[in-house]
Amino acid sequence: MGIIDLLLFPLYVGMFHLFFAYRRKKIEDPKLRFYHKYAFWVKIFASFCMTIFNLYISRADSVNLYYTEGHNLARHILADPENIVWLFKVGKDYPVELIKLSGNKGYFNSESNFIIIKMVAIFSFLSFGKYLIINLFFSMLAFSGIWKLYLFFYESYPYLHKRLSIAILFLPTVVFWSSGALKDPVCMAMLGWFTYSLYNGFYKK
Repeated sequence: MGIIDLLLFPLYVGMFHLFFAYRRKKIEDPKLRFYHKYAFWVKIFASFCMTIFNLYISRADSVNLYYTEGHNLARHILADPENIVWLFKVGKDYPVELIKLSGNKGYFNSESNFIIIKMVAIFSFLSFGKYLIINLFFSMLAFSGIWKLYLFFYESYPYLHKRLSIAILFLPTVVFWSSGALKDPVCMAMLGWFTYSLYNGFYKK
């Protein structure tokens, strides 16, 4: 993580803040506005902590696999636009010569791995390829779904708003592991959106 990452981070945080602040203005319930605001800033802080953890404590798949190969795919697309087809194909067909680290070859056989690599590649175009900013994108994606999950429970049990906020929005394990370039943020985002969509479609109609 370099000086460019640290300079870009507040700029991207500002953009996400403007977006979610605009969305927050449409929330009429003051309790929901309160939780939405603080949950947003907790996710921002968590994405920064996740970056530090993955870069300097435990690199693991987030850096060694998803970021390395995703950013590498983005570079291949910039070098040859025809490589964009790999954003729409399966991982088992991915050319070995395009893989940056030979040890990652086997991971491409799993679509659950390849989809994260694809997402990192896409976010690389929006973040100048900076790992800290890419983590921020994943964190905000997760936040959007986690918030929907909170709404699902809040609308059913509004008197439990505080306990639900602790269990869903502020639980340290959930907050931390859904704040970086991993599968967890995508799973949390889809879980929230899918649950709330079913609730709206079949219950609230």
